[in-house]
Amino acid sequence: MNERIEFLKSVVALHEDWECVGFVIDKSKRSGLDRPDLSEILKKMENGEIKYIVVTHFSVLHPNFSILQKFADKLKGIGCGIVSLYERVNTLYLNDTIRNTILPKDSK
Repeated sequence: MNERIEFLKSVVALHEDWECVGFVIDKSKRSGLDRPDLSEILKKMENGEIKYIVVTHFSVLHPNFSILQKFADKLKGIGCGIVSLYERVNTLYLNDTIRNTILPKDSK
Protein backbone atom coordinates (compact mmCIF):
# COMPACT_ATOMS: atom_id res chain seq x y z
CA MET A 1 0.00 0.00 0.00
CA ASN A 2 2.85 2.42 0.80
CA GLU A 3 4.28 1.92 -2.70
CA ARG A 4 0.95 2.92 -4.25
CA ILE A 5 0.76 6.04 -2.08
CA GLU A 6 4.33 7.04 -2.97
CA PHE A 7 3.55 6.49 -6.64
CA LEU A 8 0.43 8.68 -6.45
CA LYS A 9 2.40 11.38 -4.60
CA SER A 10 5.02 11.37 -7.36
CA VAL A 11 2.32 11.77 -10.02
CA VAL A 12 0.69 14.67 -8.18
CA ALA A 13 4.12 16.31 -7.78
CA LEU A 14 4.46 16.40 -11.59
CA HIS A 15 1.58 18.89 -11.76
CA GLU A 16 2.50 22.33 -10.46
CA ASP A 17 -1.15 23.31 -10.04
CA TRP A 18 -2.08 20.18 -8.05
CA GLU A 19 -1.80 19.75 -4.31
CA CYS A 20 -2.27 16.45 -2.54
CA VAL A 21 -4.87 16.91 0.19
CA GLY A 22 -4.84 13.33 1.40
CA PHE A 23 -5.29 9.68 0.65
CA VAL A 24 -8.26 7.46 1.23
CA ILE A 25 -7.71 3.79 1.82
CA ASP A 26 -11.21 2.43 1.48
CA LYS A 27 -11.83 -0.19 4.12
CA SER A 28 -15.51 -0.44 3.29
CA LYS A 29 -16.92 -3.84 2.40
CA ARG A 30 -19.21 -2.15 -0.13
CA SER A 31 -18.34 -2.31 -3.80
CA GLY A 32 -20.62 0.45 -5.10
CA LEU A 33 -20.28 4.20 -5.09
CA ASP A 34 -22.28 4.47 -1.86
CA ARG A 35 -19.29 4.24 0.48
CA PRO A 36 -18.63 6.54 3.44
CA ASP A 37 -15.14 7.61 2.32
CA LEU A 38 -16.28 8.34 -1.22
CA SER A 39 -19.29 10.27 0.08
CA GLU A 40 -16.93 12.45 2.15
CA ILE A 41 -14.79 13.14 -0.91
CA LEU A 42 -17.88 14.04 -2.93
CA LYS A 43 -18.97 16.54 -0.25
CA LYS A 44 -15.53 18.16 -0.38
CA MET A 45 -15.73 18.32 -4.16
CA GLU A 46 -19.14 19.98 -3.98
CA ASN A 47 -17.65 22.53 -1.53
CA GLY A 48 -14.76 23.29 -3.91
CA GLU A 49 -12.11 21.75 -1.63
CA ILE A 50 -11.10 19.00 -4.07
CA LYS A 51 -11.02 19.12 -7.87
CA TYR A 52 -9.82 15.61 -8.76
CA ILE A 53 -9.93 12.09 -7.49
CA VAL A 54 -6.68 10.48 -8.67
CA VAL A 55 -6.79 6.68 -8.89
CA THR A 56 -4.47 4.05 -10.25
CA HIS A 57 -7.36 2.31 -12.09
CA PHE A 58 -11.01 3.22 -12.62
CA SER A 59 -11.98 -0.14 -11.12
CA VAL A 60 -10.80 1.19 -7.73
CA LEU A 61 -13.94 3.32 -7.72
CA HIS A 62 -16.35 0.91 -9.39
CA PRO A 63 -16.01 -2.10 -11.72
CA ASN A 64 -19.08 -1.18 -13.79
CA PHE A 65 -18.20 1.42 -16.43
CA SER A 66 -21.76 2.65 -17.00
CA ILE A 67 -22.16 3.40 -13.28
CA LEU A 68 -18.72 4.97 -13.23
CA GLN A 69 -19.65 7.10 -16.26
CA LYS A 70 -22.71 8.48 -14.43
CA PHE A 71 -20.52 9.32 -11.43
CA ALA A 72 -17.95 11.02 -13.69
CA ASP A 73 -20.73 13.01 -15.38
CA LYS A 74 -21.98 14.14 -11.96
CA LEU A 75 -18.48 15.29 -11.02
CA LYS A 76 -18.02 17.05 -14.35
CA GLY A 77 -21.25 18.92 -13.68
CA ILE A 78 -19.65 20.49 -10.60
CA GLY A 79 -16.33 21.16 -12.35
CA CYS A 80 -14.49 18.13 -10.96
CA GLY A 81 -13.10 14.92 -12.38
CA ILE A 82 -11.43 11.59 -11.96
CA VAL A 83 -7.88 11.04 -13.16
CA SER A 84 -7.07 7.40 -13.83
CA LEU A 85 -3.37 6.77 -14.29
CA TYR A 86 -3.60 3.32 -15.85
CA GLU A 87 -6.25 4.31 -18.38
CA ARG A 88 -4.63 7.75 -18.87
CA VAL A 89 -7.96 9.53 -18.67
CA ASN A 90 -9.01 12.78 -17.04
CA THR A 91 -12.82 12.73 -17.02
CA LEU A 92 -13.09 16.49 -16.55
CA TYR A 93 -11.67 17.05 -20.03
CA LEU A 94 -12.99 13.91 -21.66
CA ASN A 95 -15.17 14.61 -24.69
CA ASP A 96 -16.20 11.00 -25.10
CA THR A 97 -17.55 8.46 -22.64
CA ILE A 98 -15.26 6.52 -20.33
CA ARG A 99 -16.46 3.31 -21.97
CA ASN A 100 -15.51 4.41 -25.50
CA THR A 101 -12.17 5.75 -24.36
CA ILE A 102 -11.07 2.68 -22.47
CA LEU A 103 -12.61 -0.14 -24.44
CA PRO A 104 -11.62 -0.62 -28.09
CA LYS A 105 -14.32 0.27 -30.59
CA ASP A 106 -15.76 -2.49 -32.69
CA SER A 107 -13.82 -2.80 -35.93
CA LYS A 108 -16.85 -3.57 -38.14
